[in-house]
Amino acid sequence: MLLFVLTGVITVVVLFLLCLLSVICLDRKAVAQLTNEPALIVSRLRSIAPYAGLLGIVLVANKGLQNVIYDLSMEIGFEATETIYAVEGSFVAFVQAGFPEGMNYYFSFMYVFGYVVLLVFPAIAYFVSDSLEHLKILLTAYGLNYAGGIVCYTLVVAYGPRNHIPEQVSQPLLDLYPDVTTVTSQVNRNTNVFPSLHTSLSVTVFAIALMTRETFPRWFTIATIMSTSIVLSTMALGIHWLVDVVAGIGLAAVSVALGTIIVERS
Repeated sequence: MLLFVLTGVITVVVLFLLCLLSVICLDRKAVAQLTNEPALIVSRLRSIAPYAGLLGIVLVANKGLQNVIYDLSMEIGFEATETIYAVEGSFVAFVQAGFPEGMNYYFSFMYVFGYVVLLVFPAIAYFVSDSLEHLKILLTAYGLNYAGGIVCYTLVVAYGPRNHIPEQVSQPLLDLYPDVTTVTSQVNRNTNVFPSLHTSLSVTVFAIALMTRETFPRWFTIATIMSTSIVLSTMALGIHWLVDVVAGIGLAAVSVALGTIIVERS
């Protein structure tokens, strides 16, 4: 029941923000043209179907094999927590100390709600756009990010700073919204920190927003702010190490580059 209520709240907030962004960022004439031509909508859906389908397969595999991946990682995965801590030490504690306590509300909101909005809105915007190329790149890059995450989470076992050094790093998200674990536990485990998918997917959105900044200038500005906030939130909330964030940025760069190549050659 609690999961249903929380999911409903997140859905309502996300839909409101998506509608708000649509008003701010989308060309009304383009939206009107699309809504008045059902055949055009069908044509575009058919065009992106292979890319959306592959992403769907990866997402289903990620969800369906979650327990298998966890069990396998416990058997063959490299325990990297101590290594990561040896590399960066208490950097995350330093990050947390650099922000006033009130910022935790902002970072928590961005981590939970802003993240979903950041991933969904560009798909809407690029679907309305004259060219579907960037939507195809976006969907392909999403799939590559998740596929890369599956591989890394299988081969690398790592616990976040809030779990490894709780005496130095706090967990504001759980302190402010303890029930949020009811939702997050459905899609993630506390050993899935390297790389940070919140970082990789946020940077992926930013990279493609950069490509389309002339067509969607307002979205580029908003995406820059949101993606930066989400990347910072992963450390400010004590969830990820700096190493996880750097790895996430690298995964995003590879995913966008490969996604672009795949779309251009298809």
